[in-house]
Amino acid sequence: MRKKILLSTLLGINISFADDSILNLLSEYEEAADLSNKTKIESLGSYKIFTRRDLEIMQAYKLSDVLKSLPLYTFVPNSFGVFQLTAFGNLVGLNTSYKLFINDHEVSSINTDNPFLIYDEYPLNNIDHIEIYFVSGAVKIGNEPFLLVIKMYTSDPQRENATVLSSRISTNQEYSLSFNTSKKLNNNKSYFLSIAKSYNNFKTQYFNSSPLERDSDRIYGFFQYNYYDTVLDFSFSHVKRDTFINLSLDKQPSISNTISQDFYINATQYFLEDKSLKLNVSLDINKRKGEFENDLVGGGLFIPPIYLPPNIPIYYYENRTLNKYTLYLSKDFKTEKNTLSLGFSYKKKENNLDNSLYKTIATEGNMNGIFVFKSTDIYTGYLENQYSIDDKNLLILSLKYDYYKRDGGLKDFGDYIARFGYVSYITKNLYIKSFLARGYVPPSFLRIFVGY
Repeated sequence: MRKKILLSTLLGINISFADDSILNLLSEYEEAADLSNKTKIESLGSYKIFTRRDLEIMQAYKLSDVLKSLPLYTFVPNSFGVFQLTAFGNLVGLNTSYKLFINDHEVSSINTDNPFLIYDEYPLNNIDHIEIYFVSGAVKIGNEPFLLVIKMYTSDPQRENATVLSSRISTNQEYSLSFNTSKKLNNNKSYFLSIAKSYNNFKTQYFNSSPLERDSDRIYGFFQYNYYDTVLDFSFSHVKRDTFINLSLDKQPSISNTISQDFYINATQYFLEDKSLKLNVSLDINKRKGEFENDLVGGGLFIPPIYLPPNIPIYYYENRTLNKYTLYLSKDFKTEKNTLSLGFSYKKKENNLDNSLYKTIATEGNMNGIFVFKSTDIYTGYLENQYSIDDKNLLILSLKYDYYKRDGGLKDFGDYIARFGYVSYITKNLYIKSFLARGYVPPSFLRIFVGY
């Protein structure tokens, strides 16, 4: 488990040369209609927002199109052909400190805590805007720590109130189809439905004359229903991909593919007249199948974890189901100059190996009874206080404690996050944000299994 203390300072400057009254009026109208004005959280720290207009100007059709443009980061595929976000100068690995949310629901993998296995090329046909927060130590998002968080917000059905069918075909034989429909039933009821299918055809790479593929077929579905102060989200994702060089020692796999599925239902209820009391419950189900085979010419296939039979495996198959149950409760207490936020959450993660098969040069078997550690319970409590010194200066103090209870004889442990922040708006177009934070990165299921 890694612990870090980070100091971050952001200087922001907005410059405008337009002084025409009509242009200013249009600009003010566009800013007022921007949904990010309602969703962005200044106290979280330094952020970058991609509005709907930004996405259209960028011609960004997938999440990867946006993440490739982030400063000081790169978004490139790893050995499994999965795009990974990593800071410049770092190796392209499986970073578990990046989190991805659709609205207020975390969709990062239950097994790896990494979001990109399924969502690296998530289509943006149903997304209104994207917020990316760069500072660690934030306590009001989710109940597990992170160094960077990506929040995608779906379109507002009351504002859209339309049906759209679109398609895109590229010269490299890629295609995408999407269907969106939304309707405002009355002032307190609305729904939004989005379905997308795509095929990603990447250029075939060759190693010693052997082709290496990382193409993928994808299906995404999302449905939201708004009823007074209740919001229900349903989502389904299915990704079938070739896994590039994966685990083959000679970088020439004979069989290499995975099927990943993700389903979640998320319910949010707001209470009290000012909606300051919030209850959220959700269920996530991840399913993953992987099949890998390699001949003996290059030494066969090496499969973690390290306690597999000593003979090098030449074939490996696994079918895994992971479940996550989450309960989140928060309350804000506001006065003229002060906002105190309190919250509690409980999360349970379950990891079930439904079936597996491995073959080595001399033997074959399965790992169905090997994994004793199958679940973890996470209890979290936090508080955050924001004090306005005046209209232009804000002090932020955050503290969160997490307790991890694990089965299989693994040691339970607790750790905390603390953060102090200062925000100053010097002028309308010039601001400074500084944060000093102490955080940590907890081990994922995968890290525990492979022993690192």
